[in-house]
This record gives sequence, structure tokens and C-alpha cells, in this order.
Amino acid sequence: MKTPEQERLLGDVLNEDETYNAFRARLRQTMLAEVRRTHRSRGKQLLALAACVALALTPLWLLQPRNSGNTHPAGLSIVQSIPLKPAQIVTTANHSPHVTVVESRNIEIMSANFEVVRTIGELPPDILTDEQLLDLFKGRAVVLVNLTTGKKLVFLDEE
Repeated sequence: MKTPEQERLLGDVLNEDETYNAFRARLRQTMLAEVRRTHRSRGKQLLALAACVALALTPLWLLQPRNSGNTHPAGLSIVQSIPLKPAQIVTTANHSPHVTVVESRNIEIMSANFEVVRTIGELPPDILTDEQLLDLFKGRAVVLVNLTTGKKLVFLDEE
């Protein structure tokens, strides 16, 4: 059994009068306005962020080197060479048959093998040794190449 006092208190708690309904309507309107404002500002913030990212990446994209169609893997060097002109190659004759003593030894420098060949004995006066032939061209870039058909003197400083 409820007394009239309890009914009034219960009515106050539930607040079913007009002022409470007006308060709830104002509160709802205020909350909706705040949600709309936040939603609009968040959209503007995302748009501004996208514009900043685009502005920051544009100079990087413009300054990036353009790759041509023929790309090569890193660490691979392509060397282009041209054949030597006949005027750049000097061929020497084989040594005379009476010279038979030859000293040969292998040298390894920085994982490259070289063979040193030295002639022991006297050569006839009309034949040059390798060292004498190279001495004739001091100051020039020349190489004496040992082939199966003989030796060739190659001039590297001529085009």
C-alpha cells in the first residue's frame, strides 16, 4: 500500500512532469548537435591529413630517379669493348731454337694467378728480350701477351 507521500516521491523520481520532458528534449538536442559537430570536424581533419600526406610525398616522387627499360641487377658491371686496330698489335717471332732453358713460376696476387716466364741464357744479338721490347715503349701503356702462336705487343693508349 502506497501512501500519497510515496506516490509523490515516486513521481518525482520518475519525473514524469513537463519540466523533465523538456529537460530530456534539450539534452537530446545538445547531444545530437555535439555529435554532428564532432563528425564534421573529424571529416575535415581526415581531409587535411590526406592533403598533408600528398604534399609531403609529391617532392619525393618528383625527385625520384626514373628507371629506363634496361635495368641491370646491382653489383653487375657491364663492360663494353672494341677490337684493337691492327696497328695497335705488334707480333714478335718465337725465339730461336738453340735457347732451351726457360724458368716459369706462378704467382698469386689478390686471388689472381699470374705466370712469370723468364728466359735463361744468351739470345742472339738480333733478337730482343721481352724486357728490352717493353723498354722501347717506356711511358706508354703496352702489354706483352703470350699466345700459343707467339707473343703480341698490345698498345693500350691508342684508340
